Amino acid sequence: MTDFGLDSLLSTEFLVRAGEHFDVRLAATELLGSDRTLAHFAHLVHSRLDLA
Repeated sequence: MTDFGLDSLLSTEFLVRAGEHFDVRLAATELLGSDRTLAHFAHLVHSRLDLA
């Protein structure tokens, strides 16, 4: 995600905003790694949504 300019401060903001907007919890460790993409994060959020 650093390819998109996502540093530690923006990562924290992303976690907070995703939590507020989608009512989901994401761990900071889920943002780490070079294989993390926007599609990966979309999948994480989607998998935590209570769609039932």
